[in-house]
Amino acid sequence: MEMVRNCRLVDEAVLGSEKDFYEHIKAFKPDVVCLGYDQWADEESVRGDLNRVGLSKTQVIRLKPHEASRAKSTIAKKRSVDF
Repeated sequence: MEMVRNCRLVDEAVLGSEKDFYEHIKAFKPDVVCLGYDQWADEESVRGDLNRVGLSKTQVIRLKPHEASRAKSTIAKKRSVDF
């Protein structure tokens, strides 16, 4: 979270609510919502939900991994099993 907050391209970064995914999004009314490359949500359902809560102009973007072979939890989990 701190890395994202410190990125000069980011205006505001917040953690979402576990109970209502759109609670913070509705409050901030962002121009863009970025989904992590391994995040469970798909762009189409998020787009539909944003429309439903009145945020039809908010863009939804799926981020790509920086390096596909590094920094993935699935790789870390596999390595811990190998030890």
